[in-house]
Amino acid sequence: MTLCDFSPLGSIPDSTVKTSLHSMVDRVPGNSSQQSVAPLAGYHPSLFEKQHAISRAVCIRRWLHQNPELSGQEKNTAALIAHFLREWGFDVLENIGGHGVVGSLKRDPNMPTIGLRADIDALPISETSGVPHASRVADVMHACGHDGHTATLLAFAERTISRAPTCNLVLIFQPAEETGNGAREMLADPALQEFHLDAIFGLHNWPGMDFGSVFAPDGALMASSDRFTLEISGLSSHPALPHQGSDVILSACTIADLVHQTFLRRRAASEQAVISITDFIAAGGDVTIPSRAELRGTIRCLNDQAREEAWRWVNEKTAEIAAVYDTRLSAEIRRGCPATRNAPQCAEIVRSAASAIGGVVTLVSDLQPSMGGDDYAYFAQRWPSAYFWLGAGQNCPLPHAADFDFNDDLIPLGVSMFEQIETRFTASAAFLSV
Repeated sequence: MTLCDFSPLGSIPDSTVKTSLHSMVDRVPGNSSQQSVAPLAGYHPSLFEKQHAISRAVCIRRWLHQNPELSGQEKNTAALIAHFLREWGFDVLENIGGHGVVGSLKRDPNMPTIGLRADIDALPISETSGVPHASRVADVMHACGHDGHTATLLAFAERTISRAPTCNLVLIFQPAEETGNGAREMLADPALQEFHLDAIFGLHNWPGMDFGSVFAPDGALMASSDRFTLEISGLSSHPALPHQGSDVILSACTIADLVHQTFLRRRAASEQAVISITDFIAAGGDVTIPSRAELRGTIRCLNDQAREEAWRWVNEKTAEIAAVYDTRLSAEIRRGCPATRNAPQCAEIVRSAASAIGGVVTLVSDLQPSMGGDDYAYFAQRWPSAYFWLGAGQNCPLPHAADFDFNDDLIPLGVSMFEQIETRFTASAAFLSV
């Protein structure tokens, strides 16, 4: 039995884990023509040279998809990652900030050091994709492509066996992205603090973008993400006698309406911010207007100024609205990850890498940043960084959908991007002064 049979990790003997994926053999047809393949659409030699690693990575990806683990529970996922990194000659640190894994390859202390990051956790969603490698874990699935991100970075790691990296490498496999805790906890771990990175890069598969397209703007790519709870309290009353109490339902509805309308209309298009009410809780029933209601929601912003203003609105303006209805308001804001922002010199390296590959990899510049968040932003705060989207195609399920499945054809493109980024990063004089 091989890992391509998608057996649970605990049932696979260590000897099988060490040899099963390595037993795959490339089938390369013999040369029958002297015609140059360079002009062929989508051709780039590196896409074919790495097929052995890609075949293995696809098996790993589908095994991970079938055996997903929630944020903070990525024990088997981390064990598999660490095993292969050691097989390929990396120094490995485990249990970094939870189940985080770091693989490092040091060539020369005088050479620059690049970090590459992949997230590894799954989501609490029941899968409906119907693919043969669908999740075997009830109500848990890889619905955001973290299995693919992990497999792509592992394929990059395996490729270092057959080529000489141009710099020192630090590969970061991060747990708990979906809960927003993993990057921050890894960065707080003394073991990761020992590494000095000159820059860090990462990718996210992006359904809805043309397959193979790359988006890496300067500045904001993804929004900050904060959560809040508003508790509105007042005097309960009979539904027939609302004037004898303070109507917390009407107060809460007005707050929700005005927060959406008034706050957003005060923002310039270049200062994007979204406040969304996502939950409304009030337990009055048929016979009473309750004395308490609760609103929950999120704040998402692309810059710090908009974020601070949104916090003020949630803390202050909502209380003013509540007072009009003779109700009281208590606000709690739970600060989440900041906006993911690209350093211009790093974003330019990504764009240069995409242009160098060409063919099926195309550079796009006419997209807008996402108001979704990613805790990769904490890495971007620590080191010069660029995060980029890699288009998965127009007609595929969106992230966090129950029928989502990562497009395996992205793996060789992601590996090529990382290799080109590494080469251009090393050659860039911009990092000598960082």
